[in-house]
Amino acid sequence: MVVIHTMLSTAEWSPLPLRELVTQVINAALSGSSVVHPIQVTVNAPDEPWSIVPEQATALALILNELATNSVKYAFRDRSQGQLEVRFRVEGGLRDRSQVRLEYHDDGPGWPEAVLHGRTKALGLRLIEATVRSPLRGQLTLRNDGGALVEPTFNLALPD
Repeated sequence: MVVIHTMLSTAEWSPLPLRELVTQVINAALSGSSVVHPIQVTVNAPDEPWSIVPEQATALALILNELATNSVKYAFRDRSQGQLEVRFRVEGGLRDRSQVRLEYHDDGPGWPEAVLHGRTKALGLRLIEATVRSPLRGQLTLRNDGGALVEPTFNLALPD
């Protein structure tokens, strides 16, 4: 969370570049983890310089940090290497309420069936869901696809 605070302070609390936010938060979360083996991180983002307002940037940073922490604990534990891919796309024009569709994917064992069917949720997943609902006012999808896949979707807030 230090990364997002530093980014926002440097930008004087104005909107942040979305691609840079995603990249820096994921890399910081992994560098501060107990993982000692190589994790290949790929961030696929649109070429357009999309920005995210401070309130949403903070929420997204919290979500990404929690997801990276979960990957370290469950996907990369006891492995000699791992892969993590974050993709996002923005749908709609600059003047519209553009929707961000983010895909966070690790190559671990995936979500347990009890989690996918809503029968059990750890504290971290509850935090992610609550943050996607508010302040992002978005939706969250969990599924397995060669590992755990998490898809938060939300509308970009328009800067003042």
